[in-house]
Amino acid sequence: MNGDQIQMELKCPYCSTTEQCGYSQMLKRLQSVGVLRRSKDPEPTLVQELFESTAARLTCLKCERVGMIVREAARDDWDEWNQVVTCGGCRETIPRERLEIFPGIKLCAACQQKEEAGANDESEYCPRCGEIMTVRLKSGTSRYFMSCPSCGSR
Repeated sequence: MNGDQIQMELKCPYCSTTEQCGYSQMLKRLQSVGVLRRSKDPEPTLVQELFESTAARLTCLKCERVGMIVREAARDDWDEWNQVVTCGGCRETIPRERLEIFPGIKLCAACQQKEEAGANDESEYCPRCGEIMTVRLKSGTSRYFMSCPSCGSR
């Protein structure tokens, strides 16, 4: 088995970050936790088996917590440079079919739909009291403004 053909996916159960690993990335990650330090060019099947068995000892690159989940990566998730394309909103893998239809897309279908609908997860808070601001209609005109329901601050 050629080492270039092995591709595994690590997922952090805490922050949902996914990382696609080929043979060389798996070897680096194993060596970082003290496995295969002396071996210069180990067998790809050995690297894959050790990678699967030591995934719980690996650290997430984003949140730096220990305890990754490993699975075999689907070939469809990798682009032509053997890089997986993840959503900028939820960090999930964008399906290959979506990338073929919309090259260069940065959001998955669910996040794209939320963005187009104007859904905003971030609320604005009152600078004075910290309450969530609400949108109100000005009297006499068709203009809207943000105000605090508790203290009336704008």
